[in-house]
Amino acid sequence: MWKEYVSKAQNQGNCGSCYAIATLGMIESRLRIKYGYTEKISLEHVLNCSVTNQGCDGGYSYLVSKFGAELELIPKSCEAPQTVKVYLYNIIVIQI
Repeated sequence: MWKEYVSKAQNQGNCGSCYAIATLGMIESRLRIKYGYTEKISLEHVLNCSVTNQGCDGGYSYLVSKFGAELELIPKSCEAPQTVKVYLYNIIVIQI
């Protein structure tokens, strides 16, 4: 019964994104249990747009949650093309 609420394991490859994968898995599970929401949350959005973490170079779970609470977490289906995400990330970095 509980397996329907838990996200499947994800291979992070050479990217040190375990902090983001674990946090998004927890958030997705909570959304499934409470609201029946089944869409995946965009890992790429968190890695590219959360300026308080270091993307593939590591980060902290609580900062992923803070990013989601203060700004936004988007569904995987709403991800922009890679070139646009990198461009947006550079704009965010320049403004800091």
